[in-house]
Amino acid sequence: MFVLSTTPGEGFGTVLIEALAAGLPIVASDVPACREVLEDGRFGKLVQQGSPQALADGILEATKNPDVNVDERLEYARGFTPIKMMDQYLEIATAKK
Repeated sequence: MFVLSTTPGEGFGTVLIEALAAGLPIVASDVPACREVLEDGRFGKLVQQGSPQALADGILEATKNPDVNVDERLEYARGFTPIKMMDQYLEIATAKK
């Protein structure tokens, strides 16, 4: 299991990609970066930021119900290679408005 307790100032959340690639169940603070990487909780449990009790409850829930689809997580994590991310960035940056 991977647990990330962080604040809204968290950057991209690269450690979450690493945890996904390792096939681990994830519990993370519900902040923008974690929401983005975990697709609003699809790939990990999001818990209230700044709440030790919510974090503890999330860990216990993930321990009892790991709900890990390793193949799906690995496929998703493969989308975050530097080349794929740069391609997506350039696509956004050059999109006509």
